[in-house]
Amino acid sequence: MLKILCRITYEVIGKYLPGTYQPLVGKLAKYVRYALVKGFVASIGSAVAIERTARISSSLRIGTNSGIGTNAFIDAEVTIGEYVMMGPDVAIYTHNHKHDLNGIPFCLQGYEERRPVVIGSNVWIGTRCVILPGVHIGDNVVVGAGSVVTKDVPSGVVVAGSPARVVKKL
Repeated sequence: MLKILCRITYEVIGKYLPGTYQPLVGKLAKYVRYALVKGFVASIGSAVAIERTARISSSLRIGTNSGIGTNAFIDAEVTIGEYVMMGPDVAIYTHNHKHDLNGIPFCLQGYEERRPVVIGSNVWIGTRCVILPGVHIGDNVVVGAGSVVTKDVPSGVVVAGSPARVVKKL
């Protein structure tokens, strides 16, 4: 019952509180959002910052000192490591529509099976990135703004583009 109450309170009030960058009220809003989200997600480390209007699945697992950006969308079965920074408008998907049945409209074909997404530790995900189902991002990675991550990303690199490709080793 407490999980449901935390979820409803977050959806109705918590996600619309001021951003953490707002003077005075920002720290209070950050604390309230954290407390509400802690009440309904699978696991959450300490000092996690959740920004305004983030849409979060209850199956989320997120490590200490990580952040979820403004207006983020995080689908079910996502694991985020420690010290992860996320810009605004990041979308992380774990399933997609089916699209392989000829003669049947896509909207009537249903969904593919969920494929979990795993994001390592010390990762910086830039503004408006899209991470697609089944992707694993290693540790110590920078994902450039606007990137579409379609495949696994090894540790210690910078990726950018659509589709995202390794552009530099760290």
